[in-house]
Amino acid sequence: MSDTKGTILLTGANGGLGSAIVSHIVSSPEFAAYHGIYTARNATSAPSLDAALSPGTQSPPPPPPHSFDKVSLDLSRLSDVRKVAADINSRVAARTIPPIRAIVLNAGIEEFATQTWTEDGLDMTFATNYLGHWLLTLLLLKSMDRERGRIIWITSWSHYPQDRHNAYNAAYVGKYHNRDIISDDLEPIARGTWSPSKDDSTRWAAGYRRYGASKFHELQRRLDRDPLLGQMSVLALDPGAMPTGIVRLSDSWFLRVVMFGIMLPAMAAIWAWFSPNGSFRTMGKSARDVVAAAFACGPPPLCEQPKGVFLDGSEPGGTAGCVLASRLSEDPNVTVLVLEKGGVKDNMVSRMPLLSQNLFMGDTLQVQSARWSEPIPEANGRKTRPWTAEGMGGATRINAMLLTRGCRGDYAAWSDELGLGDWDWEHVEPYLRAIENAVAHPDSKARGHEGTGAIATRLEMDTESGIVSGVRIRSSQKLANTQASSTKDFLVKARREVIICSGAICTPQLLLLSGIGPKIQNPQKQDDDLKNIAVFKELPAVGARQADHYSFPIMLELPKKETFHVLESLWGLWYILLWVIFGTRLMGVTSTPSAIYVRTNAIDTETMTVQAHEEDGTDNLDASQPRNVPDTEIMVIPVNGLERHPRATGRVELASTDPLANPRITHPLLGDERDLAAARVAVRFTMRLAEEFQNSGYPYPAPFAFAPGNKPGLLREWEKSGGEGEGEEEEEVIGTAANPVPDIAPPPPALPNAGAGVHEDAGEEVARSSDHEEGNSKTWKNVTDGEIDDYIRRVSHTSLHFSCTCPMSNNDEKSGVVDQRLRVYGFKHLRFADASMFPRVPSGHTMAPVMMVAERCAHFVKEEWKDRCPE
Repeated sequence: MSDTKGTILLTGANGGLGSAIVSHIVSSPEFAAYHGIYTARNATSAPSLDAALSPGTQSPPPPPPHSFDKVSLDLSRLSDVRKVAADINSRVAARTIPPIRAIVLNAGIEEFATQTWTEDGLDMTFATNYLGHWLLTLLLLKSMDRERGRIIWITSWSHYPQDRHNAYNAAYVGKYHNRDIISDDLEPIARGTWSPSKDDSTRWAAGYRRYGASKFHELQRRLDRDPLLGQMSVLALDPGAMPTGIVRLSDSWFLRVVMFGIMLPAMAAIWAWFSPNGSFRTMGKSARDVVAAAFACGPPPLCEQPKGVFLDGSEPGGTAGCVLASRLSEDPNVTVLVLEKGGVKDNMVSRMPLLSQNLFMGDTLQVQSARWSEPIPEANGRKTRPWTAEGMGGATRINAMLLTRGCRGDYAAWSDELGLGDWDWEHVEPYLRAIENAVAHPDSKARGHEGTGAIATRLEMDTESGIVSGVRIRSSQKLANTQASSTKDFLVKARREVIICSGAICTPQLLLLSGIGPKIQNPQKQDDDLKNIAVFKELPAVGARQADHYSFPIMLELPKKETFHVLESLWGLWYILLWVIFGTRLMGVTSTPSAIYVRTNAIDTETMTVQAHEEDGTDNLDASQPRNVPDTEIMVIPVNGLERHPRATGRVELASTDPLANPRITHPLLGDERDLAAARVAVRFTMRLAEEFQNSGYPYPAPFAFAPGNKPGLLREWEKSGGEGEGEEEEEVIGTAANPVPDIAPPPPALPNAGAGVHEDAGEEVARSSDHEEGNSKTWKNVTDGEIDDYIRRVSHTSLHFSCTCPMSNNDEKSGVVDQRLRVYGFKHLRFADASMFPRVPSGHTMAPVMMVAERCAHFVKEEWKDRCPE
């Protein structure tokens, strides 16, 4: 059969998923040259398999898409397994069928109230799902394709006691599942004395636990160490919850007919619309994932994989990581492995534009809120919280769809003032266009129109040659309903390059843990282990120049129906429904639809208006000039001022040698008097804009609710409630405000619930804070500089644009960490592509520049390797 590419062996081909896999194979022309061996307990009576193989009603019927055999195989009978394996081995040896390209171990049973045993005295579930497959695979290894062969183990979330899903069900709790099955003696599991049905009053939980144990992927862990495997891969794949026939042995009519026959198919179809890789999946989707994993023919991560991978059909990666992986994987000869600390969490909340901006959604959006800065002296000793998101898409999950490039002058300053000639506007603008699909500007030539759970612990390197060859990662998952966790360390090797995209906080932490950074790390030495970290490469700039934008909100009182607070009422359900059906209205918009950028030295301090030209005719609005780079942004909802060109810098240092511990963050907030002076002008200018709105004919009163010189009692009340300091009380108070604006983290004005009420004004509900007025109601004209400074020090906070902690420099290891092609000084095959490499923080939001950096990094990697590897 020289014209046949390989053999496909599928067990359980008569089941729901099995027959769906067969149907997908026979309907795909690319598998026509493969030979199929499809096994079922009784192949002579396998209606689902026969239907999947049927040529249909065409006349005359078309030829079979590929040759196949239907084989009877009872996996619970080890003698039957040996007989089938011997027959297949003899046929491969005689070359009547080609070597096995893929083994898909899919067959399985789940016993509920009734527990049975095999003729060898083994638990039927264990023998069928685990032992039979294990023996079959060992016997067939000699007939596998040694170069491209793959073994796909169809598993389940029930197999792993530490899986997050197990917290959802009490059946996993107690003496059975608060420890790792792999450490248990297999004898009681094999004999059925572990979690026996006779001790189960629920008539289903014991069988469910035995099913989970039988599906445990120890097969994968053992086989990936077997020297016989050569280049073969062993993958375990969780297909999700599907309407399969796995519950056919249940004595519950409701479970078999209603739950799995009616409800689960409907749930899978609906769930797939909101979350294609969620817990519930359609049979067709899971079948396609299995085939893609078996033949490395799908998108990452189902295509090229290292040996021993557990897949769930998801595709993790942070902001820059996703862009890099997408671009680099365009080359079919390149394998890209993306390591992401967080999960996927592809759900309706993460897709709903407005709701996805709520930082208090916590794990639903993969929000990281446990980090705090050190006390900030210039901000009255307050701490700020560097929020971010850890999961697929990174900080884009909470970015409010704010895509601003920064101005031409930002990059001109990089080039002209810092000597980075390869990063001027002419070099970066094509990559900014590459990430865009500017639907709102279809005819603009200046815009683009064609755009598209592990943590790194330290780098693996040869300290003499400076070659970085891999990344050590740590997986840590909490055991269900316990405080214990299981932590495992792995080494992931890279054949070409390691590219770090961990963000401006975690990237320097990873370098410092790897011995790359300043000679003296953290002089306080709060953790004695820090002195044991050897510095392999001295790069003083690692973690030393943290930059960020600052925010100082101004808030007006408006009717609830005019603000996002209308979503706190029953109208919120209506707006959610409108988004689900039409994708429009409040839930489909960003919280900040417009913003104003201005440079404070272009503002006339007497009138608080922007002067377009100086007296000598110099243009103040030409943003291509570095002198005109904006240092202030006014976000219109709320009227929120932001410092966009700060001079102060902070630090990121190690607080512990534990890679899961948070680093020590010294935030630069107001650390330079020039920043306070610019913020003072920006606040007064913001109040002037707010006054203009008040006098614009708006039909409701809009007094200041939160501004310098206005209602100091409300400000004191917010501070007493915890402000932005530590404690659960602060989170609870802020959470009630349902503030969806991520760039304000969180704004004090969102806290009227701390004591404010509502009153009726012309039939409208208006937020009331008059209890806190105390006779103060100042405007931009009569508020003093002292009052503004005091206000800024009490309410300003991070704008979530952390950057510059591993800056780029022009061949200067003293002032930078990477060169202009993003290569780390002193190392081969190691690059950065995140906001940590900014030499100076851009004046706009950092999302678009980060994506631009990732695009350029992919270009650099492709250029470097194109002459070394065959096309």
